[in-house]
Amino acid sequence: MTLQDSIASPTHSTRSTGEVDFARSLIQKMYSANDIQPHPRTGQFNFEHSRWQTNSTYIDRFKYSSTVDISLEPLDRFWVARSISSTMERKVLTTTYHAQPGEVFLLAPLDAPLFAHCSGTEVECVGLDPQLLADLTGDDRPDWLDRPHLGSLSTHQARAWQLVVSHAMDVIATPALHSPLVLTEVQRLLAASFLSLYDPEFDDPPGVDRDGTTRAVDRAIAFIETNPNTNVTVADIARAARISVRSLQSAFRQQRDTTPISYLRRVRLDHAHHDLTAGDPSLTTVTHIATRWGFYDLGAFAKLYRQTYGHSPSQSLRE
Repeated sequence: MTLQDSIASPTHSTRSTGEVDFARSLIQKMYSANDIQPHPRTGQFNFEHSRWQTNSTYIDRFKYSSTVDISLEPLDRFWVARSISSTMERKVLTTTYHAQPGEVFLLAPLDAPLFAHCSGTEVECVGLDPQLLADLTGDDRPDWLDRPHLGSLSTHQARAWQLVVSHAMDVIATPALHSPLVLTEVQRLLAASFLSLYDPEFDDPPGVDRDGTTRAVDRAIAFIETNPNTNVTVADIARAARISVRSLQSAFRQQRDTTPISYLRRVRLDHAHHDLTAGDPSLTTVTHIATRWGFYDLGAFAKLYRQTYGHSPSQSLRE
């Protein structure tokens, strides 16, 4: 299946209500079964919600104008939250966590209910489909899922996460960048950033014997070069190579001094170079060709292109 068949354009929706029952129904539709109890002495209740969605990845922002207690049944995806204003107290199983404005934290494990006390709280949440994470790691149920870190991330980690989310929002909010490859890469960027924060083994694959993986790397390269414009994940490459994801990553580092995804990106860059060289500047643009091949940061694309080919993309298109 090509990306053109599987990736839809992002959608944006907003909701606002002062009715508690309607807020409950919205939260059940968007998250899970719940119960909201406003505190009557803290002002008029109002719930605002905004969602950007690209396939199975959500970036939400919601706000309660008064103090509320909310209980949620187990969620079906990972939600990484950032408290924008005020504080949030949440209880997961037997442990209570407190988040200050600006702090980033995982709301709850997949199989645990959540209770939260929110006081005029505004929160940004990124929802990630577990299958998206499994596609990156090749593991449907890694060990860390049973004991994820639920406390607030460090200041450095929170800042890094917010940079990734802000970048994703810039791409999602820019229609000119809505090529299938770009939207897929944005989802994977969010998922990979999440894994780098919460999966202790994601960036630390085990060593692999070079002699036992040469043919597997060759199979992976053949698969990549045959499918540069399709929705390829590292798990897809590993299956084609008949080797585990972690072994494939380690083998690429040892034998090619790169990663499977970096190799895929280089193949796509070569295709972009070909299209620019053969293109008619009256019929196409650098932006169109770059985004077609999954390069949504045009500044980074131009820099990489110049480093690789010795001149700018626009020069290739004009010549």
